[in-house]
Amino acid sequence: MKIWFTSDTHFGHKNVIHYCNRPFSSVDSMTEGMISRWNEKVKEEDLVYHLGDFAFLSKSKLAEIVNRLNGKIILIQGNHDSNNIRSLFWESHKSLEVNVNGKTIHLSHYPKSHECGLVLCGHVHGKWKVADYSGITNVNVGVDVWDYYPVSFEEIALFLENSKVVSNA
Repeated sequence: MKIWFTSDTHFGHKNVIHYCNRPFSSVDSMTEGMISRWNEKVKEEDLVYHLGDFAFLSKSKLAEIVNRLNGKIILIQGNHDSNNIRSLFWESHKSLEVNVNGKTIHLSHYPKSHECGLVLCGHVHGKWKVADYSGITNVNVGVDVWDYYPVSFEEIALFLENSKVVSNA
């Protein structure tokens, strides 16, 4: 089993294509492209933490997409995730601390300062990939900065090893 992270897929949200300059010609091509990229990496037995803003769709259309995605999905609710969609996911939380490869990570939709030392978040779309919040490293796992793929902890660790935190978001 592998662990993946992603955020801000905004399935069904037509305007996000323009707002975030996404390389898709329509909502349908965005949906199909991101489902394909997700399933290219994520296997059925894997675990995916989705850090919010999953979709702008009715519950029935959202269920169709969730059923097509590989892995068990744990939703960290974002500002565009309604309470009525939580039942579609394996679990749902406002925020969560997890341990991956011996490292404690705080998962939140929003960037923040947190005592654990590493925060994975979304919400900011393409504004930055890594930022410092009062001495705490925040990594944006949103699709807009990871080529519309989920990202593994190993990829995040390698990225952090090779980058300098320059933004004070």
